[in-house]
Amino acid sequence: MDDSISVFKIGEDGLFECTHTLQIKKVLQFATGGIVVDHQGDLNPVVCGGKQRGSQTPNMKCNSLSKSATHNTDVFSLSIIGATSLVIDNGDTLWIAGGNTADKTTTEFIAAKGKCVDSIFQLDGYGPMLPGPQTWPEHNNLHFPCFERLGETTAILVGGLHSDGWFDRESWTIVIDDMVWNPAPLLQTGRGKHSCGVLRLRDQSMADKKIVIAAGGETTKESVTRTVEYVIFEEDGDEMVFSGVEWSIGPNLPKALAHASSITTADQSRLFVIGGIVTSDSNQGSFSVFQMQCSDLQCYWSKLDQELRKVSAMGLAFMLPISPLPSRGIPTCAGESSKGKHNKI
Repeated sequence: MDDSISVFKIGEDGLFECTHTLQIKKVLQFATGGIVVDHQGDLNPVVCGGKQRGSQTPNMKCNSLSKSATHNTDVFSLSIIGATSLVIDNGDTLWIAGGNTADKTTTEFIAAKGKCVDSIFQLDGYGPMLPGPQTWPEHNNLHFPCFERLGETTAILVGGLHSDGWFDRESWTIVIDDMVWNPAPLLQTGRGKHSCGVLRLRDQSMADKKIVIAAGGETTKESVTRTVEYVIFEEDGDEMVFSGVEWSIGPNLPKALAHASSITTADQSRLFVIGGIVTSDSNQGSFSVFQMQCSDLQCYWSKLDQELRKVSAMGLAFMLPISPLPSRGIPTCAGESSKGKHNKI
């Protein structure tokens, strides 16, 4: 963990590090975030919550590379250390779920607010309650799960850890427009602090199917694992639905890893697992980058020659386009944003 951001280009043969790094204002761990579009249509890597290294005080802000906004404590007073997030609403909203506060059962929306020329990222309403507390009220929070897009309209929440040390086996899907959680298959082994990704199966007979990967993490307290599970979803109109086959055992990671960053290429052909820790006490980190690819249901890992210059654990990785994005229907910058477009559910 340090105060720099490494930038890589993804090529056919792996990752290639750029010659420069970007400095950040704070050294944060256990944060969450994504690439969010502001009023001017600019892409902003936004990092929310977490805590500074060596401190137990949660960071109650969302920071971008150029902007910083403090959340109002009267509406956003809960810690989001160990939360997960997803970018929705055509790229202009970050949906945050989970966190390690004992009574953390809400989800929040973060979006650009204020005047166009000096818009900041802050609370924009609440989403649906987390699904787990409705089923298991004795386990009333969830941190270090995975949250991934299955398609344009569907997402999946996988696993996580509760404050009482219980590792969650549950996974849930949600149709983003409806904001209703639906139970999905149970993991074979509960896990948290793991890496996830969604890959499109390239075999012609399975072109309408996607594979959800849950890799590494912890499955018991103080035990980092290299095990991998996967489950298949298939297209049904605009939604992705469970194929009927439960979570299955996949190829192990080359090494046991927790708190690694993960990114998936835009065409969903490759999953990268970056850095992480190899022991639960965080004393030993990984410089390695591993890549998963799948053909039909034959998935395999490879270790890239490119390694990190510094250990990256408990951090974040973002996928940025090399060229500017085409118009995504984001309103042109013309004044005040519409406040509170997300209502509490």
